[in-house]
Amino acid sequence: MKFKSLPQGWHDISYSKGLKALEADNEVERLSVLSGVSCEELRASTDIDSIFYFTHAFTFLNSLPEGAFPNSVKFGSERIVFPFVNYSDEFDLGHCSVGQVEDMQGVLVRMNKEFIGEEERVLTEGELLQICPHVVAIYLQGIIEEYDGKKADMLVKRVKDEISFKDCVSMGYFFFKRLSGLMSGQRSRLQKRHSSLRRLRLAFSGLMQRLGCTVQLT
Repeated sequence: MKFKSLPQGWHDISYSKGLKALEADNEVERLSVLSGVSCEELRASTDIDSIFYFTHAFTFLNSLPEGAFPNSVKFGSERIVFPFVNYSDEFDLGHCSVGQVEDMQGVLVRMNKEFIGEEERVLTEGELLQICPHVVAIYLQGIIEEYDGKKADMLVKRVKDEISFKDCVSMGYFFFKRLSGLMSGQRSRLQKRHSSLRRLRLAFSGLMQRLGCTVQLT
């Protein structure tokens, strides 16, 4: 069986396709997502050696992308260049406005609550990944034009479909780390509502641990 094109890494596939590949139930489904060939056609193929080879060839799926904040991203027919990010300044959020920072924090709070419900647990890797495009959309919309939260919400689907998995996750995790310092500064305010936000703080603390941070929201 011949495939028109196959991705060589996370940079070659969109966020949506990358998430589907990670969530696939089996190797044939995963190959279908990455190749564009239907599961039915793959299962009907008699070229077993080729199918077996390609189902085990995507070694980049074994780990999430690790990359610095990108200098630019391809978005639709345009390439959007980002402002310089000073990595030595832990509070540099790429020239985000106050409104963008507030909305990013709001997304983290809202989606944490949606995911953990009444449970007391940390976020899963898959749940963290699902937050990324929402945060990226907020940042991207403010780069394209004057920031508007409603317009940012409308960009989420485009981010999922048009930004590479590598860039979306790298940007999302960058903001998670940066926002952790700001959110830890709100600790005293959260403590006043300890009973209602206990599970949220537990989940967010788990998020920070996964990102290698030492912040504690107690």
